[in-house]
Amino acid sequence: MHGFRTNSAIMEYQTTKLREALPDVEFTYLDGPIAATGPAEPAVEEFWKGDKFYQWWDAVETDKPSIAPRLEYKQASASLEHITDYINREGPFDILVGFSHGANFITMLTAHYERLADGDMSKVPYKAVLLFCGGANGPEQATFDPVRDGMQQNPLRTPSVHVIGEKDSIVAASHALVQSYESDSSRTVIVHTGGHDFPQPVNKARARIQKKKGGPPLVNYYAQITKSVSGALASSPEFRAGTQADSTDTQAGLFVEDLLASGAGYVQAKQHLQTTVMRHITCEEKKWLTKQIRHFARLSTAVLGKVQQPVQIRSDPYRSSCINLPGVRPSASAAA
Repeated sequence: MHGFRTNSAIMEYQTTKLREALPDVEFTYLDGPIAATGPAEPAVEEFWKGDKFYQWWDAVETDKPSIAPRLEYKQASASLEHITDYINREGPFDILVGFSHGANFITMLTAHYERLADGDMSKVPYKAVLLFCGGANGPEQATFDPVRDGMQQNPLRTPSVHVIGEKDSIVAASHALVQSYESDSSRTVIVHTGGHDFPQPVNKARARIQKKKGGPPLVNYYAQITKSVSGALASSPEFRAGTQADSTDTQAGLFVEDLLASGAGYVQAKQHLQTTVMRHITCEEKKWLTKQIRHFARLSTAVLGKVQQPVQIRSDPYRSSCINLPGVRPSASAAA
């Protein structure tokens, strides 16, 4: 989810190196539902001339004398409704990725889902969050604070990865945002040497020169992010439950084949699979199910089942409890 008064195209450009570091992840990019209520940063306006820009809310300081100083997030409810509808329709996703204002919105969204879940983390429709340079709002605004502003009372339990620029002007706010999430093994903080931006990749030529000079090796921040994302997904309650239910999931895949062979359609097969594994099926599983239906539609009754390979639903570091076709590596899904 993109930053303040930018758009999905800018976010896609910013995450070029992240996508290269996570080649098995299918990224989905979204525009905020609110048109920018003011100008974007001058550099953004110049480089992306002619583009439309969006935001997730407008944060304004309340002037109510009876309330301690805090921010009000105008149109945030509309954004929450818009994104929850989208996730209900297109999800679930494995991980949400946000930059700056988008990282703040993901925290607000996660607080919303956890409040509705009331302790049952399987009801949160994603397994982890990856937040870059969170904690900021628009220019000259107080920083985002979900506790102060009444969104949450306790640290969030969703596994989180926080990437912070040590030269960022809002570095203190970024570290403060980290405290919104539980401080156990499911929370990781990565601090890079840049500012309010995504970390720079390792320059191979510079790395070789550094090595020849006997200097310290350059830090590969994207390798750290990849490892941390895998760890965050593996620490999610849904992943652990999926790992324990491998045999059940494998049997579910075989039962779906039997259903399709008997003439069942997509809806019936999907409902059966979700009931058996006791969770929503993933995007990868939806694609597999569609392909299986097309496959069975092409076969005559005489050859049904003879060309089918065994299908196993198993856990994977990049996608929990996903369908794994023979010879095909499953991909995770991320909303950015």
